[in-house]
Amino acid sequence: MRKPFAWITLLLLGIGLGGCASTPWFSGLDSEGLYAEASARMERGDWADAVEAFERFLILHPADPRAPDARLQLARAFGERGEHLSASAEYERFLERHPTDPRAADAALGMCRSYEELSPIAQRDQEYTRQAVTFCQRVALDFPGTPQADEAEVVREEMLGKLARAEFEVGRFYESLNALDSAILYYEAVAERYPATETAPSALLQLFLIYQRLEWGPEAEGVKERLLTLYPDSAAAAEVRDVD
Repeated sequence: MRKPFAWITLLLLGIGLGGCASTPWFSGLDSEGLYAEASARMERGDWADAVEAFERFLILHPADPRAPDARLQLARAFGERGEHLSASAEYERFLERHPTDPRAADAALGMCRSYEELSPIAQRDQEYTRQAVTFCQRVALDFPGTPQADEAEVVREEMLGKLARAEFEVGRFYESLNALDSAILYYEAVAERYPATETAPSALLQLFLIYQRLEWGPEAEGVKERLLTLYPDSAAAAEVRDVD
């Protein structure tokens, strides 16, 4: 018969080993060691370890002179892991805590790029796309004349194009159902909200064709004039140019 204390000893040993196994790999490091190890893992592309270490660094050493660098590195590591909402949140925290830092424009662009990554295909809800437009526009407004502002403007235009295509596809869907009133509303919205996109002349063309189909002569002529005036070199304008 086994002695009871043997089971107790084994149990305690197992608890002890389990406790050791759960100890963070960076446990016991001072600020210098923790920052160095976090940076080394960034260099190697060990994003999960980098996130864990930089988060730990910022919790334990928030006043450290390297805290702004750690925040930016943490945001980048989140982005590399595909956790773009978390990345955006860290960029925003950087801007809140260090608004005069020379890298503030980089952080603002990071938010813009994070929401660009979150932007879905045109058939899905476009809330993240709209947020990308907002954050990218903020870069241009807050940091005018900078390369970051120029890059953000390119992203903003791409996101506006995606929003235009999404609404245009909804219009096509309603048109396919012969729900022409709804289709007209969406095509008109594309032309009004996104006039600088490639989709705007296509929306006007669809409006023209619907009005012709409905035999709404004045409305068709009005849309035709808008299309020829605003987008004279577009394929859509070429299609309606010779239509009586």
